[in-house]
Parts: sequence; C-alpha cells; structure tokens
Amino acid sequence: MLNIEHAVLSKHGSSQGVTSASWLNSSDTVVAGMGKQLIRGYDLRDNPDASPIFTISTKAVHGITSDPFAIQRFASFAEDGVIKVWDTRKISEAILTVNSDFRFGIGGIAWCNARNGVLSGFGKESPIVRLWETDSVCFNAQMGIDSIKSTGESKSQFDLVQNSVEVKNTVVYRTRSGTLNI
Repeated sequence: MLNIEHAVLSKHGSSQGVTSASWLNSSDTVVAGMGKQLIRGYDLRDNPDASPIFTISTKAVHGITSDPFAIQRFASFAEDGVIKVWDTRKISEAILTVNSDFRFGIGGIAWCNARNGVLSGFGKESPIVRLWETDSVCFNAQMGIDSIKSTGESKSQFDLVQNSVEVKNTVVYRTRSGTLNI
C-alpha cells in the first residue's frame, strides 16, 4: 500500500463555500465563485496572507470559465440565466451582460479555444447550444484612439497591447443556436 501525505499549500475563503473556480490562463491567479454572491480572485504566488486581489459582488458565481485568448478575461453565469463577462483591468463592473434565454437556466458555459471572442452555453434540460461572438471596443492609452479588437486577432497581438488598452465596451455582434443530437 502506498502512503502519500498531503500538505495544504494555502487556504483561501475558508469560511465560504466555493460554487465554481477557474485558473486565469497563463497566470497564477485563480478566480472563484464564493457562496451565492461573490467572485474573488487570488494570486497564489504573491499572496501568502490569503487575501483576495479582487472581489466582485454578483449573483453570477456559477460556471466560471477563463478566456484562452485574453488572460485578464473570464465569464460566469447566474442561476437566472444571465451570463457576465469580466475583465480584471476593469473589475468594478461586467464588460458584457448576456441574457441566455434558456428556459430552465444554464447548464454550463465555455470559451472557444480556436476562435477569439466566441463564448458558448447550453441550457439545463435543453438540447440547444448557443454561441455568442463578441468584439471589444477599446481605447489605446498610448495612441489616444478608439480601436476595435477583432475576434480574428491573434493571442500574441493582444498580449502586446494588453497593458496599454483600457476596455470601454464589449458587444455581442452575432448569436447562433444549434441542437445537440445525442
């Protein structure tokens, strides 16, 4: 019999239940839906005292999923079917709110790994899958001009400007629905 001892590396939010959690891509930050009304972000490399680096008051604490094309962006949903997209550079409010229109609520959401800006979701007790294609309208602080970050933009292009771009607004420009045949 193999005896392996387990050691706790760190504890975060120990007095609250975790409803969902996700690593932000390419970072040491974990984002967790806590209880029924908070999302908290924890930087695990520079945070020995276990305090969150940000806290969001929201009911959209379920199904947290990080965007593979933008390390600072993640999405979550609420029990009433509302999806919120968050950007850690503008954490005071969601950069996008989408009503999923699923009759019995959302079963899960995920970002597309192949195309930038595509978020998918499926409903509880529903064979329907929806895709929301998004674009972000941004302001480049260095150049002082408004620009549109295209969904076709590569990850490396986004990484080059992520620190100099302030997100102004994110919009859904196309919605698609399909049926799962199981």
